[in-house]
Amino acid sequence: MNFILKIKKITSLSFIFLLLLSCSNDDGGRIIEGTNSITNFLEKTPEYSSFYNLLVRTNMANTLDGNAGTHTVFAPNNTAIETYLEENNLTSLADLDNDTALQLVNYHLLSSLVPKSNFVSGYTKTNATTPITDSTTTNLSMLINTNEEVLFNGISKITEADIDVDNGILHGVDHVIPLPTLYTFVTADKNFQEYYSVLQNLSNFTEFKDKLTQNTLNYTLFIPNNSFFQNTDFSHLSEAALNNLLNNQWMEGKLTSNAFKTDYFSSLAYDAQEEHQLSIFMNNTLGTKLNATTSINTPNIVCTNGVIHLTDNFIPIAYLKTFIEADNQLVNFHEALSREDQAAQNYLDFLNDNTNTTHTPPYTVFAPNNKAFERVLLELYPTENATLAHITTQELTDILNLHIAENLYLSATDFQQQTIEMLGGNITQDAYKLEDLQNRTSNIIKTNARAYNGILHRIDTVMLR
Repeated sequence: MNFILKIKKITSLSFIFLLLLSCSNDDGGRIIEGTNSITNFLEKTPEYSSFYNLLVRTNMANTLDGNAGTHTVFAPNNTAIETYLEENNLTSLADLDNDTALQLVNYHLLSSLVPKSNFVSGYTKTNATTPITDSTTTNLSMLINTNEEVLFNGISKITEADIDVDNGILHGVDHVIPLPTLYTFVTADKNFQEYYSVLQNLSNFTEFKDKLTQNTLNYTLFIPNNSFFQNTDFSHLSEAALNNLLNNQWMEGKLTSNAFKTDYFSSLAYDAQEEHQLSIFMNNTLGTKLNATTSINTPNIVCTNGVIHLTDNFIPIAYLKTFIEADNQLVNFHEALSREDQAAQNYLDFLNDNTNTTHTPPYTVFAPNNKAFERVLLELYPTENATLAHITTQELTDILNLHIAENLYLSATDFQQQTIEMLGGNITQDAYKLEDLQNRTSNIIKTNARAYNGILHRIDTVMLR
């Protein structure tokens, strides 16, 4: 009888001991019942010791510990880490600052489970982030190519696939996947091969390469796909003109698609006087159109120093005609300028790239918005349901000539109390207010749409003689 009681007592103590032992294996208050988390596996596998030490340093070892999760990890082996250190002139991973080290770890993590067989060619979002504004961030992209073997950013391939761990899946890789720059994707993505070839053939190629690689400034870059370059002949362009066209595909700052809006944005291209950066009109009402011609096929390829959007063609250098046709607030103004009985005035010809004209660029255009034309029709024809067709040929010419000045580039910084000579007579200006020949006032409500041949300002009232 005493023997049986002793056995029961020993069994009870053993159970209590095992229970206490399991409770002691605690991660942030969560009881870890498994023993093969990502952290566990890396800790006990010598060939990944350097990467494990990086997890410990960045406090990611705790994050990647646990018995459940959907992490996908790309784990560089020790040889890969050594190669990375040599390529970056580092003596050890301790040379990385804390933020870079953390982002580098997160760049090797995906938030969903992806076995090797499920990778497809294209871009995916990693757990690493980059600042977009002072208060917002977005996730860095990673390029996956599966044409021959699974390749990440054109540099790293899987050596051990589908290692099953309690909180996800792990792939051993033969190269550290560095945080990507614009240069990373422009050179690694075959969709950009023709674009990069054009850059390489320029005498100032190093200037473009510097902008693609450096991290002191951020850029948004619109790159056409290969088929555009294969079907486009640039031989008629001088190198200076081609450079300007290429620069027209660049904007300063990181602009992701959630920041797209219907508005004017500045490119890195310059006008005919090489004094002012050109504008691009982005229409985001029914899909994104740039200068009325260019669409985005693949948005938001995010790098540490910028964002790439894959497009269907180059964003054309904007002339004033470009903005008048592209800006959805200027539909009525465009209709008036292009009315058949105004053909003799050649408005859209000389406001375009037309040297066969008696007018002298640059031009300053005060463009009435759509509501301005609706109001002036009510003003001129209060008892009729009038349209533009009600305005006679000469009256319309007189009106339009009062909105265009030649041989004048008047930007917002030049606004003051002054008289401005338009094609149809003089108007007066006082800062952001204009006064026509009938002493009626028009407000300048949108300034500085900068075209290759001049500048456009949107106004809220049609000016009359």
